[in-house]
Amino acid sequence: MSISESRFDPDKVRLVAQYDIKNDVGKLVNYYYDQSIGANVPVVEVDGGDNGVVHSFRIFYDQFATGDNRLVNHKQYYYSALTYAYNNYKDYDQTLPDQLDGQKKPYLAGRKNIKMYTSIPHKPINGVVINSIYGDGPQVTRIEGQGNGGMLLELTQATVDEILSKPPADTINNTFGTPDYPIAYHPTYEYGKGPLNVKVIDPLNVKNSTYTLKMDSLFLVKLYKVTGQKIQGDTVSITGAGWTLIDNSNGMVYKSDTTINVNYEQLFLDLGISISLEQVYKPGPYGIGSTFPSGQDPPQPIYKIFAINNGLIESSTKYVDSSKIWLSGVQDNDVPSSAQNWIRSGEHKDESNSGAYNDFNMPANPWDPNSNYETIESGNWSPYCLCASDNQNNAGPAQS
Repeated sequence: MSISESRFDPDKVRLVAQYDIKNDVGKLVNYYYDQSIGANVPVVEVDGGDNGVVHSFRIFYDQFATGDNRLVNHKQYYYSALTYAYNNYKDYDQTLPDQLDGQKKPYLAGRKNIKMYTSIPHKPINGVVINSIYGDGPQVTRIEGQGNGGMLLELTQATVDEILSKPPADTINNTFGTPDYPIAYHPTYEYGKGPLNVKVIDPLNVKNSTYTLKMDSLFLVKLYKVTGQKIQGDTVSITGAGWTLIDNSNGMVYKSDTTINVNYEQLFLDLGISISLEQVYKPGPYGIGSTFPSGQDPPQPIYKIFAINNGLIESSTKYVDSSKIWLSGVQDNDVPSSAQNWIRSGEHKDESNSGAYNDFNMPANPWDPNSNYETIESGNWSPYCLCASDNQNNAGPAQS
């Protein structure tokens, strides 16, 4: 029995990890004809994933163990990797006559390079001292560019002190670009808290060196069929680029395998690190097309939000003395007529008050339909653009 077949037998094979291209395709179902019942039978081949291409991960547990399932040092464990392809030119549904000619087998398992790999966990030997562990990140200094790459950023205290030591900005003598403008032109981030997803994958191969990462020329990429719905357009554009990594100790140059438009982890085994760079979408809706005209009705624009959590990463408040929580706020609620309904995230549509209680830009194009930004600090903070305007609510905090 092949690995591709035995993966359905939990006595022989159990899933440890699953990764694939992030393309809004998670569950893959093939239909196989069963002569005994004279019909096609669905089989779930893949369920989950859609989380990007990853080439390194950690394994802590024995999937076959009972009781304490932690891996045991000096014991042999056996693993295999199975690749698969996806193709779906048309959805198949045996209950709909116009979809009987759809793709019955969108999943195709790989047939080559399927091998068994033996792994033996053990502690370092011969007095080896490891100064890092899997997942550790370096300290990054930004020379040029902007953005966070979808990463949580945290400036070093030295960078914060540099910003706070400068005089306030003005429109005449202390403008952007001047030395005293209150900004860090080359900020340094805490270890593992920079805009680049760089991590240690092999502590024994990590070098004592510094590296420079450079982006290539930017270009615009147009993506098609982003929703798969029958609409005009159904496209979105995003900026792409390749990149190079330079080892400053010897001048060695490493090229990226793909562009930042693909969520992809690239391994540098000789350096003991990996780099994952992905172009992230901006918060808010993108115009992706329009409806088809219907009778006398003109086409209507269609929008879609692509950023994960609409771009919100996380929020938190820390106090030097947790017993003295001195900062609070006016907590938002979702009662439409309440003065405390000051964060207009969501999709509420006011049917009777001329839009006074609408969430922002409803109904045509809500900016935060899933209310991600209502969760910042339990509803005490919000982006300014999502605050209720003064013609909506003149009692609570509002745009003027």
